[in-house]
Amino acid sequence: AVFSDGPVSGVNFTAAGEWVRFRSIDLGSVAPYGFRANVAAAAGATIQVRAGGPGGHLLGTLAVAATGGAGTYTAQAGLLDAPLTGVQDIYL
Repeated sequence: AVFSDGPVSGVNFTAAGEWVRFRSIDLGSVAPYGFRANVAAAAGATIQVRAGGPGGHLLGTLAVAATGGAGTYTAQAGLLDAPLTGVQDIYL
């Protein structure tokens, strides 16, 4: 499920192979080299950040550490190995 509350968006109860698109994200003129996600996970997982489509250009990954459960959120950071600039559709 995807939800939005003003500038904050969220995704919950995901499974392997599912993805979410953030449309027309303005990355600016200086490429970002990292990102942060507030995640809750009973077990470890991986979030891939891609541009152009669910199987598009891989920008980076976040190895999500277990947080103790679906209701326990922590901020975790990942690096973008292939950062982009400008307006992009970003897929997680």
